[in-house]
Amino acid sequence: MVVLQEDGEDYVGQLPIHPLLIDHVVKKILEYAVSSHDVNLLSCRRVCKVWNQIATALYKSQQQVEVGNYSTSVPRFRRLIKLKKTCPNYFNKKSTKICSPPWLFPFVKFRLCQEVFQPIYTSVITDFFQTFQDTLEALDIWLDLRSSLVEVPIHSKSKLSTFPNLKTLVYDDRRVILQSSEDNRGSLLKILVEHAPNIRNLSIRFQRDFRGSLECASETVLNRIRNIFTRVDLQKNLKFLKLDLHINDQLLNSLKCSSLRVETLELALRGSHFSFPAFQNFMESLQLNLNKLKICYIERDSNCLLVFPVMTALRELEIEGTDAFAKHSVSFGDLTYQENFPQLQALRICIWASVNLRWGQFFQSKQPIWTITELKLPGELCDSSMMACVAKMFPNLKKLQISLYSMTLDSLQTIFEGMTQLEDLTVTKFPSLWDRNETNIDHILTGISISDCGKLIEDNVVIEKISDDKLALLKTSPGLIDLKRLKRLCMPDLQYQASYSDITGYLAFCRMQSLKYLNVGRSYVS
Repeated sequence: MVVLQEDGEDYVGQLPIHPLLIDHVVKKILEYAVSSHDVNLLSCRRVCKVWNQIATALYKSQQQVEVGNYSTSVPRFRRLIKLKKTCPNYFNKKSTKICSPPWLFPFVKFRLCQEVFQPIYTSVITDFFQTFQDTLEALDIWLDLRSSLVEVPIHSKSKLSTFPNLKTLVYDDRRVILQSSEDNRGSLLKILVEHAPNIRNLSIRFQRDFRGSLECASETVLNRIRNIFTRVDLQKNLKFLKLDLHINDQLLNSLKCSSLRVETLELALRGSHFSFPAFQNFMESLQLNLNKLKICYIERDSNCLLVFPVMTALRELEIEGTDAFAKHSVSFGDLTYQENFPQLQALRICIWASVNLRWGQFFQSKQPIWTITELKLPGELCDSSMMACVAKMFPNLKKLQISLYSMTLDSLQTIFEGMTQLEDLTVTKFPSLWDRNETNIDHILTGISISDCGKLIEDNVVIEKISDDKLALLKTSPGLIDLKRLKRLCMPDLQYQASYSDITGYLAFCRMQSLKYLNVGRSYVS
């Protein structure tokens, strides 16, 4: 209930505001309707002025126009540009009056696919940049071998394009340039950054060549990228940076000298070769501002040693990739949470690792780490001994995400016993039990032995009427009800790999007073 009148005040002759006309209430309604019921926001704009403003802002934040052969065709894109030109603005230069009511053009996010960058569409591209330069907020550019346009013109002969509202720029260039050809990759990126002073999110990806035929050509690209980060406005405003390219010492040293203030950094290390002093110095330049670090694509042809300084501001660390079949690999220096990550709150390791696990070094601290509240682990690190170690090492853990194999299924009971403070438990991968004679896991989820579960069914016991005292006598091992603070339980893969019955429904799920969200699929429950 929303209280719209304060005590002691008398609103004589003034009607209270209807709840469906309050901005934040309308926003919550529309966000829920779009996510849950697939409501058309364009239709919601017709309700009234307030709904028009909120629905338009929400539509702009979610809607992206993708231009290419398999989405919005170029002829339709031409009509959209023409429609934007006829759209009234807030300010009418001829009458020097504000247009009433203003009509906000809802499209401010665009993705230009590889088919658009053809010589026959040169005028369309120029017209797009000229028309949307004042309202463009997010731009995603994707280039590959089909993108034959050598120079992409964003300026007309009579007008220079600037993009004051461009906040997000994604540049994905997958073209392969031979040594005999001119390497113009990154030239469009350089021009866009130079004329967009307020970019906050920047993502750069270039095609790699593992055969070494592009080593000379890639140096031209790296020089353009290094020049980009010398701009003062980019150094001041950039908050998110993603680099997916050949990372070497020269690039890391240039980034260090740029004095960036990024808060989120993603590094894709496939094919990268750099020394640990260059990486360590780059991290030192970010240690006061960097909140989230993601190191991904740890795979073949990477040869890096990651040594971290004291990252005082780092809150989230995510590592993703595989080291099972890597010819070279990415290794980490000695890590100590108290010295390297004193404020780390979330650790996510998504590694397809070999049996000889070297990732266990992240869990060798002899002292408890009270700052960690979120943890994600791959199946290779989810056996019972590791879960017992995690329970002792992270006593304040609130959110846990794991994958299980048939040999590590008993680690659930270790979690039920040692992590009673958990509020969120997710099992992304559940082992298949259909090759066994017994697929039911009531005994694991409830802590009641298999024989007692069988007796409850054979004796036709009214399970929902079993008291808490009787349940305590039946339990022989930890169960879900020991997680008394659990608010969210998610095991989406469970319905396809195993089964559970009313015993789990009544003696586990229904006894968890704090549980607010449950996703375990359908099974043999009434």
